[in-house]
Amino acid sequence: MFKSTSPEKRRAWKEKIEQQRSSGQPVTRWCKENGVTIGQFYYWKEQFPSKPLERSQFLELHQLKNVGIKIECSGVHIHLEPNFDASTLKRCLSLLRELPC
Repeated sequence: MFKSTSPEKRRAWKEKIEQQRSSGQPVTRWCKENGVTIGQFYYWKEQFPSKPLERSQFLELHQLKNVGIKIECSGVHIHLEPNFDASTLKRCLSLLRELPC
């Protein structure tokens, strides 16, 4: 079962994480010199990101719309939306038939 952590313990670890960041030392050396296991250090480091996320760091995803129909033949590509006009397609195909290959 999950145990809650006291505010004092969180503050102490936050201070340790900041001390390591500001020391410029590699994590392994800092941990060895300060009597901290590497596993504990990385666990607590994840609890305190180096900088808070900002709204601008999120990307809004839009659901992809239905692409309709794609026709490819002899180097000709026709992309039709789901609500394409059939008479326009017939005219396009008729014009394509008249073109010399």
